[in-house]
Amino acid sequence: QEICTTEGQLAPFIDSFDNAIMVSAEHCAVLLLEAPHCPDAVASALLALADVMRTTAWQQSNRYYQFTSEMPRSQPPERDAERLLQRAEATVRSQSARWPWLTTRWPVWRLLDRLGAAEAVNVSSGSSWFWMYVFPHRVRSDGIISNRIRATSKAYCLQLFQDEVRRLLEQPRHRPRKLRLVEVGPHIGDCMLWAAAEFREQTRATAVEPVAQVVSLFRRSIAANGFEPIIDLHHAFCGSENSGGTEAPATMLQPSIPWIRLDSVVDEDVDVLKIHTNGGERQILDGAEKLFVRHEVRVVILHSAEAHQLWPSTTFLLHRNYDVTVDGRRMSQSGEDEAWLRTRVAEVGGLQLHASKEVISLQLVRTQIHAGRMRRGRRFHWFYVVHEHQHIVFHNEHKLNVRRTITDGGDCLADAAKVGVDPALEKLGDCLAHACEAGTTSSSSASTTTTTTKDSSRPMTEQEMERSCPGFVDNTCKEDKVCKDIWLCMSTSMKTCSDGSECIQRTVSIMPPTPAAEEIGACLEKACTAGSSTSSTSTPALTTTKDSRPIHSEDVSAACPGFIDQTCSPDSTCADAWKCMGSMKTCQQGSQCIEQVAKIGTTSALEELATCLEKACTPTESGRIKVVI
Repeated sequence: QEICTTEGQLAPFIDSFDNAIMVSAEHCAVLLLEAPHCPDAVASALLALADVMRTTAWQQSNRYYQFTSEMPRSQPPERDAERLLQRAEATVRSQSARWPWLTTRWPVWRLLDRLGAAEAVNVSSGSSWFWMYVFPHRVRSDGIISNRIRATSKAYCLQLFQDEVRRLLEQPRHRPRKLRLVEVGPHIGDCMLWAAAEFREQTRATAVEPVAQVVSLFRRSIAANGFEPIIDLHHAFCGSENSGGTEAPATMLQPSIPWIRLDSVVDEDVDVLKIHTNGGERQILDGAEKLFVRHEVRVVILHSAEAHQLWPSTTFLLHRNYDVTVDGRRMSQSGEDEAWLRTRVAEVGGLQLHASKEVISLQLVRTQIHAGRMRRGRRFHWFYVVHEHQHIVFHNEHKLNVRRTITDGGDCLADAAKVGVDPALEKLGDCLAHACEAGTTSSSSASTTTTTTKDSSRPMTEQEMERSCPGFVDNTCKEDKVCKDIWLCMSTSMKTCSDGSECIQRTVSIMPPTPAAEEIGACLEKACTAGSSTSSTSTPALTTTKDSRPIHSEDVSAACPGFIDQTCSPDSTCADAWKCMGSMKTCQQGSQCIEQVAKIGTTSALEELATCLEKACTPTESGRIKVVI
């Protein structure tokens, strides 16, 4: 459709939505003078003027009192914006019959929408509320994120990031410091604001963002919530020295923006590093080289839609011994993985990269040394040589229980060996190897479960697990994400001790083990070994001659009328066995249910249930099934 005004008159209105630049009052006034015959241009100019003044329109204040001799309380409320809206509405109504308002290129309806959209939204973090300043309209740099936040009252923060923050905070604290979060490309600050609101003084965050408009909104949100002590925001481009020059080009509306290296603003251990910049991800990692060399970066979460950035970022982390997954696939440096990644990016666009590092505690090494009965003197001298190297590398953090990587431990030994090697140093290397076997996520199940070698085929139920550690599942396990996932696996698929061990192994191969995960391993071991050393007179021993004979729970109940309701149900041991027998189809399966429960402990009701099963399974003397407790 042709318009009755020039492209130059229209351009600032379109640009105000694409780049969040306000249309000046001067431009609106000139348009009203030069194009009074264009109703859509006139309406747009009036609405843009109202947008400039909308803070006074909603607050009912008056800015003019400062130019008069009257006190503010005697001044009438300012109605300029309200009158402009009325004029715009009158223009639209008077021309509606002969002007195609639905197809006009002038953003009349978008201006109206912007006037009605809240700029400050009260957002829930889960357990608390905080304020977020958002765009009042859709802009190129924001997409529909601001509209989504307004509609849901929730921060637009990646769930993976939230899960990692919660997981790390749930782990035992190894150092008296706050959880350290770093984000490059935070946009309007959703994730950093969420973490600050949800965990307050438990976290400390650094963010780097180059886009001026989103930096302005992020800063207003930080100030509105009093998060200045928690969040440190830098307005800059982030990369390496040669990422694109020393600064971005300056304009009349925006001063020059500096380039910085991430390791120039962060010089300490980082718990979660999050990168989402829509380009330049590998250059950002290159600019954090010193951070990765000098400190521990526990988790890296990176989003990219460019294969030429995502694959180099993957190799950067693999070279530093990170366990890297992209879109759920565990990555290696093979050509096959590179080809898959490039194909996957072409298919779906942006992909999430998650990287974490296997960690080992020096406390585990020290435990292994004591277990090896190493004596004081020369042997411990070598331990302290290695420990002093730890001081040098990690800035005098002198506690023995500082968590470091397996690679760091090997580097410590290698540096100490430059001074000289003796049997004590060799012994320390063996201790580190044993500690790594007990402490890494890839084999952590070996330290949490030891039931697979002896009783792996022993039948096991979730009821037996609960009895072996009363109250643990409800009070402790369900509060821990790793343990909760293990328990969910056990409750749905565990039939033997081997199944339970497999649940633990499968879960801790994805997520690092927690104390609760280790405890559920101990519970499984306890349940699987209960009664294994007792004599056959105290443990159920079932010998069957017709073990495949069909039978159902109704047959057992009919064999002992009233027993189930009056005697068995009130007895938890008998009730567990009866619950198991609810799905039995043969006498052998019923015998196995009783045998499983009896390994934890027997009661008179359980003995009577065994008698009822024997009775139901013995229609004739020749078909007798003997149940001995």
